[in-house]
Formats: sequence, C-alpha cells, structure tokens
Amino acid sequence: MEDISEFLRETDCIDFSNPLIVQKADELKAASSDEVDYIERAYRFATENDTALSLQFIKELASYEKMLSEVVADEATLKEQITWNERL
Repeated sequence: MEDISEFLRETDCIDFSNPLIVQKADELKAASSDEVDYIERAYRFATENDTALSLQFIKELASYEKMLSEVVADEATLKEQITWNERL
C-alpha cells in the first residue's frame, strides 16, 4: 500500500479537525465492526437516495461562497447523473 498521507493533508478548504467532522468520524467508527467496515461506511459513492442531500450540500456550499444564484443543478439532473454513474 502506498503512503496516502498526502491525500489526507489538511488545506485551507479541508479541515479534518473540524468538530463536526471529528464527531461524524467517531460515530462511523463506533458503528463499524473493523477498519474495512469503517472505510466502507466513510467512503461510498452517492446513490439515487442521496439526491436531495447532495443538492442541499451544493446549495449550502454555493451560498457560503456567495454563488447561490449560479447553481443550475436540480434534483432531476443530479438523479440522472447519479444513476448514470451506477450503471457504469
């Protein structure tokens, strides 16, 4: 296995020490039976059931960046893209 520390490096945009991220990671770890299960819970591809939440994240990030008016995504478009990726 190669060293993945570079991929996990914090940046101005990525803050792994944020209390909400730490809390979620702790919850996932507590619910996991082993390290592989933990990784599978933490990293998974979006599914059709995630469409509304994905759009919410997009809009919240756009709002934070003061770019909400530029969001053109909608649930139908996201659902189409997510289910298209599932067919690959």
